[in-house]
Amino acid sequence: MPGLDRLRRPQALVEGAGFGGYAGGTRTIVDEVSDAQDLLDWSRSGSFGNSLAEFEGTERQRLVNALAARLEPYRREGVIRLERYPIFATAIKPAAD
Repeated sequence: MPGLDRLRRPQALVEGAGFGGYAGGTRTIVDEVSDAQDLLDWSRSGSFGNSLAEFEGTERQRLVNALAARLEPYRREGVIRLERYPIFATAIKPAAD
């Protein structure tokens, strides 16, 4: 799990912008994929920040092959388990003058 510094920076930025009542924390989200193609198909289902969705044809196959080589060492019991730690935060907008 990421360190506390990862949580402190967003809080400092939010408070520095004049917002108050900051509440934030990370969540652990686990995804299991069967292979590199499965991961790319999953990532294509969302478009926010998804630069991999633009690859087609031979570029896409090269990407699948490279990704497969990196993911394969993490395979356990037939699946590749991927964890991510997004930050969820809320704050109160400053009062208008």
